[in-house]
Amino acid sequence: FRSTRLDVARVCLGNMHNACGAREVRHVRETLGKEAELVGLFRSTKNKALIQSQEQMQVNAEVAMMAIQLDMLDDAERLYLESKRYDLLVALYQSCGRWEEALSLCEKHDRIHLKSTHYKYARFLEGCGEIKKAMEQYEKAGVHCKEIPRMLYDIGHIQELGKYIKSRGEKELYRWWAQYCASEQDYNEALHFYNK
Repeated sequence: FRSTRLDVARVCLGNMHNACGAREVRHVRETLGKEAELVGLFRSTKNKALIQSQEQMQVNAEVAMMAIQLDMLDDAERLYLESKRYDLLVALYQSCGRWEEALSLCEKHDRIHLKSTHYKYARFLEGCGEIKKAMEQYEKAGVHCKEIPRMLYDIGHIQELGKYIKSRGEKELYRWWAQYCASEQDYNEALHFYNK
């Protein structure tokens, strides 16, 4: 494993009857290969040092996936950092429940996944029953107009939902509240929020 002999490691995963691990490693290899082709580094550049660097980064990412399958998470983390695969490291942190680290890494190196990480964290918090924290994360993810009413309605916190909607003053939330009031046959309240 530590020698980064991927051919041997793949055979070992197969001999260990770790079909899921072997499949994940193959998937990562295919994905990384496609990314390299898209960038065009392996075929179009004449800079051999750059090619070798990219190849080593690809090998590190593959070895990191194997490390995850073998429950060697510290090694996987180190390899993802070395290969600058912050997207994969964020996914590792998320799967380990290390949400604060995932968010911090997104803010520094992987901003494209920041909102989706806030959203996934909010779903996690919602599942744990931490409603206030989940609300904060939904707001940071930019999906609060749909997710917070859904969440509060699902758990029966209608009064809290009404207070939240009125305090936010957002048209989309007002429309949601108006539709809810109409469904409850409170037409005066519905009309009031439709007109806001």
